[in-house]
Amino acid sequence: MEKFVGIIGAGTMGSGIALAAAQSGCSVSIYDNNETVLATAMERLRSGLVERVSKGRLSQKEYAETLARLKPTTAFRSLGLCDVVVEAIAEKLDVKREVFKAMSDITAEQTLLASNTSALSIGAIAAGCKFPERILGMHFFNPAPVMKLVELVSGINTSDLTLVRAKEFVNGLGKESVVCRDTPAFIVNRIARNFYGESLRIAGEGTATPAEIDAIMREVGKFKMGPFELMDFIGIDVNYTVTQDVYNAYFQEPRFRPHQMQRTLFESGRLGRKSGQGFYDYTGGKASPKIPVGAGQVAAAKAVFEQSEKTFFLNKDAVFARVLAMIINEAMFAVQEDIASEPDIDLAMKLGTNYPAGPIEWGRAIGFEKIHGVLRALHAEFQDERYKAAPLLKIYA
Repeated sequence: MEKFVGIIGAGTMGSGIALAAAQSGCSVSIYDNNETVLATAMERLRSGLVERVSKGRLSQKEYAETLARLKPTTAFRSLGLCDVVVEAIAEKLDVKREVFKAMSDITAEQTLLASNTSALSIGAIAAGCKFPERILGMHFFNPAPVMKLVELVSGINTSDLTLVRAKEFVNGLGKESVVCRDTPAFIVNRIARNFYGESLRIAGEGTATPAEIDAIMREVGKFKMGPFELMDFIGIDVNYTVTQDVYNAYFQEPRFRPHQMQRTLFESGRLGRKSGQGFYDYTGGKASPKIPVGAGQVAAAKAVFEQSEKTFFLNKDAVFARVLAMIINEAMFAVQEDIASEPDIDLAMKLGTNYPAGPIEWGRAIGFEKIHGVLRALHAEFQDERYKAAPLLKIYA
């Protein structure tokens, strides 16, 4: 287990990763060039630990030991002695490149250098660095101390030894890792696009309202949150930006196409819970509405997979089948393109997004031939290339 960890960036993600490392027994240097940001981060960490003590989740001894392992610093060169350095700053390629070039100059050849980027190319970040084989992506999920998943992203130069060491480090933090190739949005942010994208399209058609779609996905699919309440929770601005980035990174691939509803809310300042309004109204303590879904509707939604060739898809019964088929199809594209293994994709979606099942195991349970049937019928009905089936899905079907 790597014992000396450096964190670059004392924002929400950086301080969260620092806490996860400190709780596992690592000595952690948290670097930020802004003393105010550092002080705020340390106070946030201290307050969080105090709250855990007050709830009986942490002893006074554990509190003192964890806090003692967290060392704020504005001295960049102090990171040179670390075994692992994790960068968690703004998603700006030019800035990250500068940071990694500086890190590669002051650290030992064997030091692991990792970026917490959720979308940027690791190969691009590592360009021009010394020993690029020791650079990789280490994408934690928010809140980092709680979420179990870490995506390990192998850049074009990342060595096998680096991945092995990174996996050991992440496992030592009490987390589970998946390995993926360096492609836009990695595993989770790519495959999750159509949980939102297809739901937006259904709402935009007038087939079902956001509240109805959320209810169907919760009750039929057993998702913990529906797509619209989840977009409100994450932030419409964040979700819209990620959607645009993925769409452009894949050269306007129709499966990732943004929707007008996202842009309208974003431009109007309705950003979800944080602004008080998004797809739902949260002013005055309101919560997103919960519409009941009866047993008959659940049965009808599941029957669509059996009768896809006879189904008219502009109806509420088809909502679940449409969204799930698109999620599974994207997972099959990812497997075919060798982005990650089937087990890692399933694990990533269960741990990173709390899906009730992995998309590939879900496809096996329903039957890939039925998923293919839904996509084939959607393509015939809408004549839209977003519904083209992954060649591997056709083979599995």
